[in-house]
Amino acid sequence: ADEGDPYEPPGMRNDTLYVTSIRDPIGRTISNYEYEGRWKCGEQRKLMKEQKDAYMPLAEHAISFESFMEQNDKYTQKCPTGPLWGCHSDCHARWFAAPHRLGCAKTNSTVIENAAYEVASNQHLIIRTEFLRNEAYVAEVERYFGVPGIVSRKQGAPVCDPVSKRANSLLPAEYSEESKNKVRQQNVIDYRLFDKLHADCPEGIIFPERTLLDVYEPHPGQSGEVT
Repeated sequence: ADEGDPYEPPGMRNDTLYVTSIRDPIGRTISNYEYEGRWKCGEQRKLMKEQKDAYMPLAEHAISFESFMEQNDKYTQKCPTGPLWGCHSDCHARWFAAPHRLGCAKTNSTVIENAAYEVASNQHLIIRTEFLRNEAYVAEVERYFGVPGIVSRKQGAPVCDPVSKRANSLLPAEYSEESKNKVRQQNVIDYRLFDKLHADCPEGIIFPERTLLDVYEPHPGQSGEVT
């Protein structure tokens, strides 16, 4: 599926490997905040270009984590019918459960949780992104796809990534336990979903018997090599 659009549910095709990723809600929310919620990207990019090595973000230009959460609360309560940009409340469950069909936050939480688990548990591979810091975990992911060096390859950065990383390193954000607890409270369904998936696979990753090589069927005239 295109970015932000409902994706193809697993099982629609028998020649496709369905892969997804999940992330701890607190880490996901903080990452979302620090990347695109704390700073006005265009404004900071302009300042960085003008000031070069002398660039220093100002605290008064930063949006507080509490304000960011409040803005997202208002967005969630509107029950959006399109892509869930800026989501921070039970995001994974709502993405898996196609919330625009279930009535978003107004739908019974058990209905969302069960629908999300049904879709998530049918994925061929679920990657925990925070585990990608573990070399052994990365090696298993690379073995699964049959392509070594995936994580070590140079990747292009999102447009706001350089400026947000620099601004955050120069002026680190602070997060109170109260704020973190609020994130936990607003992601109860996600944490329950994670617990179910973790019980299915205690090692933190789901490796089925099939791999990318097993589902790849070359078209006539192709060599069969996966590139």
